[in-house]
Amino acid sequence: MGNPEKPGAWKRRGLVVGDVQSGKTASYSALVNKAADAGYRMVILLTGMLENVRRQTQERLDAAFVGFDSRDFLTTGGQVSHKSRIGVGSINGSRDGIVFTSRDSDFRRNTASALGISLDAVREPVLVVSKKNKAVLERLAGWLKARNADRHGKIDVPMFLIDDEADNASINTRPNPTETTAINKAIRDLLKIFRRSSYVGFTATPFANIFIDPASTDEMLGDDLLADALDVTLDEIRRAVRLYGRLSPARAESSSSEIAGLSQSFATEFVNCGFAWPEVLAALHEAISPIVVQPVNQTKGAAALDYSKVTAPPGVRVIAVGGNSLSRGLTLEGLSTSYFLRNALTYDTLLQMGRWFGYRDGYNDLCRVWVTAEAEGWYRHVTEATGDLKRDFARMRRRQATPEEFGLRVRTHPDTLLITARNKMASGVDVTAEARGISLIGRMIESTYLYADERRNRQNYELVERLCNDLNSSRGLPVESPHRGAVLWHDVPVDRIATFIDDFVVHPLNHDYQGDAIAEFLRDLPSRDDMDFLSRWTVGVVTTGQGSAIQFTSLPNLAITSIKRQVAPGRVPGSIVVSARGSRVGSPRDVRHGLSAEEIAEVRAASGGEFKDGVSRRLRLTLG
Repeated sequence: MGNPEKPGAWKRRGLVVGDVQSGKTASYSALVNKAADAGYRMVILLTGMLENVRRQTQERLDAAFVGFDSRDFLTTGGQVSHKSRIGVGSINGSRDGIVFTSRDSDFRRNTASALGISLDAVREPVLVVSKKNKAVLERLAGWLKARNADRHGKIDVPMFLIDDEADNASINTRPNPTETTAINKAIRDLLKIFRRSSYVGFTATPFANIFIDPASTDEMLGDDLLADALDVTLDEIRRAVRLYGRLSPARAESSSSEIAGLSQSFATEFVNCGFAWPEVLAALHEAISPIVVQPVNQTKGAAALDYSKVTAPPGVRVIAVGGNSLSRGLTLEGLSTSYFLRNALTYDTLLQMGRWFGYRDGYNDLCRVWVTAEAEGWYRHVTEATGDLKRDFARMRRRQATPEEFGLRVRTHPDTLLITARNKMASGVDVTAEARGISLIGRMIESTYLYADERRNRQNYELVERLCNDLNSSRGLPVESPHRGAVLWHDVPVDRIATFIDDFVVHPLNHDYQGDAIAEFLRDLPSRDDMDFLSRWTVGVVTTGQGSAIQFTSLPNLAITSIKRQVAPGRVPGSIVVSARGSRVGSPRDVRHGLSAEEIAEVRAASGGEFKDGVSRRLRLTLG
């Protein structure tokens, strides 16, 4: 994110990837508070496309950031009594947030104008929690321009925009790069109003974001799942419990097939819950009488699932039936049992629906999820694909590469599942990757592509300095190679080599050089008896070349002359390639420093005496 105290025009963009029900709302609530402390004066939080999700998010932000009920703020013209304070406001009421939306309503121009608040006059940040709705976002942009912009149509106030569920509705799915979808355009227009802005997307399903620039505006809308059958079944069970629940278990089960079914379910699933079946049967009538079947979609369900209106036991007891509304951000408090029957076709849809499954630690004995065998296979595959992607994120970060430089990959499904909607994969390409391991024995793998910026190259230089210092301390000063032209440390532990390879920032265009994979392989060597020869290493620094002199502080008494190589611009901006068409960093002769004179003489004799690249390959195989 940008520094809000920095003058001039700037914009920053980023994406945060988490898991479903892993605390994303808590994370961006904390980020909003940090942004406010740093000096951001306008915070716009875009939720999903549904009002019930926006309402729930507003409640969370009222408690986590604003400090009072947003409805009271809007109805009293910004005057909030002490009794209205909630959440952080109950802890410390010395700072009051300003809010233009409430649990009851999305952004309205008249409401905001009636408050008489301009952004350049407030000391505390203004919060707007809005749906990803074209009309609402256009109203917000229009009000901001009319009431706060200068004559150039710009606002010189640092603004922070959080895009929750950033893979849903926000992404531009138009194939023509000069066109944008309505929601994508509305978000861009909001950002353009502010001279200084930071955009941070949050998602648990980043697949669409991987393939195109920051989802379709009509995705999965209109789902309205049929609750009538559940109503009938619930009434039959409720009637049986009312008529037979006070009988002994044996008589109740013989009198009612519904009671017999409940008894069997209890014995199968909850026999170790700490209560006996007769106790549970006696309490069932009171427990299930308040249950209602509630359809949850974009037009129904928000009021019925408003937990704040329930002030007395037994609380909200609901069988919620829905699709997109449940999977896109609406959290069901106290969810214990889920039935997953939907024929989902994409990774991101499946992962979003994972929020239905009950997730609270310590409640494993109460939570149940029922899925088909096919869906279980889907989830296994998606879990593996997500793990692959997160490992790629980690590799990209270690290499300090941008997504454009790195090239992120997502594993495909061999049968029916799509990664995301087809219109979101407009710029994705199919790549066939080898599933088996790649052997490096006898090969000379070099990092011929380099970054062109000084910062990362300086970091690698300092890493080499630290390695030399560590080896001086642990192995003593290096000795001169018997073949001259290098100094060597012998008997270096493999874990030190693995650490160096893992930390060294290598440009991702060096496809054969997978430093993290090599480091992982080396760290696993102690568990492999057949690889004991790789447990100790020889490290060499080549000292003679045709280039300029280099002085290592870790090797003060050693004259090192760099090897001179031609360089050319790489095919990705910000990269260079060493030796152009030759693409060589080292020399075929460098491998000799790891062998004795007798071993080299034996290989050279077998190869006709000339020291060519074929000889160096033989030497590397000898080392192996």
